[in-house]
Amino acid sequence: MPVLSDTYRGPWWSLSGQVSSLLPYFTRRPDLPDYERVRLTTPDDDFIDIDWLKDGHRRLIIIDHGLEGSSDSQYIRSAATLFHKAGYDVLAMNHRSCSGELNRTTTMYHSGFTGDLSYLCSTYASDYEAIYLLGYSLGGNQVSRYICDGEHVLPDEIKRAVAISVPTDLADSAEQLAKWSNYIYTIGFLRTLKDKGLAKAEQFPELLSADAIDSVKTLVAFDDVLTAPLHGFDDAADYYQRCSSLPYLHAARRPLLMINAADDPFLGDRCYPVDIAERSKAFHLLLTKRGGHVGFMQPSSPWTYAEEQALAFCEASDYPLYNI
Repeated sequence: MPVLSDTYRGPWWSLSGQVSSLLPYFTRRPDLPDYERVRLTTPDDDFIDIDWLKDGHRRLIIIDHGLEGSSDSQYIRSAATLFHKAGYDVLAMNHRSCSGELNRTTTMYHSGFTGDLSYLCSTYASDYEAIYLLGYSLGGNQVSRYICDGEHVLPDEIKRAVAISVPTDLADSAEQLAKWSNYIYTIGFLRTLKDKGLAKAEQFPELLSADAIDSVKTLVAFDDVLTAPLHGFDDAADYYQRCSSLPYLHAARRPLLMINAADDPFLGDRCYPVDIAERSKAFHLLLTKRGGHVGFMQPSSPWTYAEEQALAFCEASDYPLYNI
């Protein structure tokens, strides 16, 4: 305990993890929430754009998107609407370079960068009685690191966190994404990453090679030529080793629920930390048989299974004996 029971019963087509991952991206179109955009100056004199749904509620949910996502991503739109309807103010993050404008400093965003998340939590802690965190994929790794690794002081107002489809071992996930069966994801990510990388090379030609970025064909190569040199890592392998959340999950400082599907094409065996959850009082793992990567669609609900379980976990009053 706490390894939670799999109660997900998806539609018939969810028997394929690839379909469960891709279909929501192409077919799910939740309405865009009536966001209020706010730009904040970060402590390193850069900026971060955040989108609010604010109605004076006493609870806040901060939602952290995945690689090359934004507050406009379908899964963020849906989660923001669900939590807002349930009585939460919503802060939807846009990572640096993900709000439509390239950031000013060398720091972009990556799986282990928790500085902006910590800044937002500290900035708004005094405005709320309770703060909850919800992260997806890369954002789920960030949330998990923030809750577990001890690098930042957690405001007392932070009560619980949920992380969905999390590559807890970044090297393991990189190996999966390098497979030919996942080529469609690599192409999609690199299309926007390379454009941003080339623009970044114009800003900082002393750090980055435009030719090297332009020749990139894999995500590992991108991390070698951009993520690593921009953020102080030796190479992609060093970045993956130092930024994975897996080594820290045992030390969760708040109740943390992770929801990973066994058929997630992004995740390898090391991304399912069952043994850690079995020994933990604070780290909860909900391992489903199906659901894909940030999928978990349901035939009779506008909300995904993962969204509903995230809300249920945040609302539960019976921790640590919580059982979905």
